[in-house]
Amino acid sequence: YEKGVDLTNQKDFKGAEAKFLEAWAIQKSYDVAANLGVVEMELGKPAEAAIYLTYALSNFPASGPTTKREWIEARLTEVRRKVAIVTLNINVPGAEVRVNGKVLGTAPLEGEQFLPPGPCRIEVTAAGYEPDVQSVTLPAGTTHKMRISLRPPPKSVVPAFVVGGAGVAAVAAGLAL
Repeated sequence: YEKGVDLTNQKDFKGAEAKFLEAWAIQKSYDVAANLGVVEMELGKPAEAAIYLTYALSNFPASGPTTKREWIEARLTEVRRKVAIVTLNINVPGAEVRVNGKVLGTAPLEGEQFLPPGPCRIEVTAAGYEPDVQSVTLPAGTTHKMRISLRPPPKSVVPAFVVGGAGVAAVAAGLAL
């Protein structure tokens, strides 16, 4: 953590990112998240920055310094202007959600999802259901609520006709005998 802070002060944001990610793997805390958020902003990764800054604010201690909380809030407000914010409501728990080919997580997804602005392909898949793919353009600084309803595949009527036809033929053959 301290090496990450030093590297941030030296403006070596790529090195700082690596150190803060190491610290994050050891201990998920608001201060590591806040620093990661700032570094991700500097590296041009606003969606990742929003995730970490949201975590930092959500886990900020009640007795923490007001100035630090306000600083995190200001960074989060700044980065929210650079991302599209989406809340996904998916009807199948455990469905996998991909955005632009990258796995976002599985349903239900908690809270807001921060996505890069611009063209976006949201694909939701689950075993036993037809996939749902939605292509949307998400402007920066906007908020969207999306409901995605996966449906089971349609049942084929051909096998029923084949089985029914075979049954009729068997009955006819039985009657003939």
